[in-house]
Amino acid sequence: MNNSSYFKYLEKVFKENQAHLERSARRYGIGLQNTEDCIQDLFLKILEKQIDLSKLDNPKSWLNKVFSRQCISLLRKKDLTTSFDFNTLIDTSDDAFDLEQTLDLLKRTLEDYKKEPKSSIAKLYYFEKLTFPEISKELKIPLNTVLSHHRRFKIQLKQAFSQCLLAAE
Repeated sequence: MNNSSYFKYLEKVFKENQAHLERSARRYGIGLQNTEDCIQDLFLKILEKQIDLSKLDNPKSWLNKVFSRQCISLLRKKDLTTSFDFNTLIDTSDDAFDLEQTLDLLKRTLEDYKKEPKSSIAKLYYFEKLTFPEISKELKIPLNTVLSHHRRFKIQLKQAFSQCLLAAE
């Protein structure tokens, strides 16, 4: 395969898999910019090594596996698991929420679910700044359970943000 046809082939593979990889990255919570960076890095590595994806049995699966490893590596390097960016929860670029309103909404959402484990996990994560492994150890529950409860809490928090934004309009 000459360079010109390889570039066209790689561009086609990129377009076919970009949306899938973006959806895949959501579970890692690395944010849009980091997601785009990981996707670009993946395809740059493929380009540098001249990997012919057509020779693989399942190129989409291979891309997803390598991409997942990149996302995990990014989380480890940048320690993104201990930061909380309200902009990743919902687009607040129109300044509909200031920090005080956002924290108030977070506290109200925690109060609504105070009897559920996800509330305890969210408090430890957002206010005590504990990492997920530390929360798992402190609450004596498996790490994957902590991650699941945190994900469910984020979904409920997004819904609360959406309702507040709709009410403000």
